[in-house]
Amino acid sequence: MSQLSYLMQVTEEQKEKVLREHNLTQKEFEESVEVLKTWIKQNENIPKEPAVTDNQVKMALLNSKMSIERAKKAIEGYLTCKTLYFDFFQHMVPEEKFQKTVKLGKSIIMPKLLPNLSRLHIAKIQDTQAEAENGMDYYFTAMMIAELRMLNDFFLSSSILADLEAFGLKNLIKFTPTVNYKLVHLLTSLSLRIDTIHIINVPPFWDKANMLIKAILPTKVYEKIKVHYSLDELHEHIPKEYLPSDYGGTEKSLEELQEMWTREIELHADVFRQLINLRAKEVLKVPQFTMDVGMGTDGSFKKLEID
Repeated sequence: MSQLSYLMQVTEEQKEKVLREHNLTQKEFEESVEVLKTWIKQNENIPKEPAVTDNQVKMALLNSKMSIERAKKAIEGYLTCKTLYFDFFQHMVPEEKFQKTVKLGKSIIMPKLLPNLSRLHIAKIQDTQAEAENGMDYYFTAMMIAELRMLNDFFLSSSILADLEAFGLKNLIKFTPTVNYKLVHLLTSLSLRIDTIHIINVPPFWDKANMLIKAILPTKVYEKIKVHYSLDELHEHIPKEYLPSDYGGTEKSLEELQEMWTREIELHADVFRQLINLRAKEVLKVPQFTMDVGMGTDGSFKKLEID
């Protein structure tokens, strides 16, 4: 039995608050959804089967701050990425690739929306033997959860908690310029609305990791990073009732939530097989990030050296 209603809790009152944050009534929101659905039907580059669902349309609008034009670009960008990086997305089913990558760490979202109506995603890489083929493997489970979120969730923004306790130099070098290019393309294409990125348990080589993060993230996103050097500091920003027991919270542990999400992904195997074909029919435009200047940001991949 599916437990998505538990894993992605959102009340009708919270949905109303999300719309109020955008100064929208339910009627106005539905009208925007219909406008976007009409555009999708008329867009020959978007497949009609499987079709973009109503909730995917809603999430595109919410992530785009209710801008219809930005939502159009987000949908086109998402579907284009799935075509352009088909070698990655074609394995996004709960089979061999998933079974390998899910063991590389914890990647879950917390059941309750934060007080600011943000959905908290927690990521903890635990690939001590550096078994990942490349850095994209660390995002495999997160992307599959993101697919289910687009189909079912409703929130104002996303927050991220990255636990670097087991993150080592062997993991850092998995993030090659090619991987970083793909990650930035995915991030910018989806118009993902990020509230805050919390980082805990920073490693001794944090200065080098920070250089890489600064190099690959758009400046506006990088400025949302907050580093916490204790759980008490973290609790000042995220109350305990919204955190797993691993971080002094009152929710289930990371292990328990990971097991629940793994079962949920396996339960939706048929959905993921359909989603493989939800991609742009043709790649019309590919962004040209500047690799030697951090892809348009302040850093530089070519100048980044790992001792």
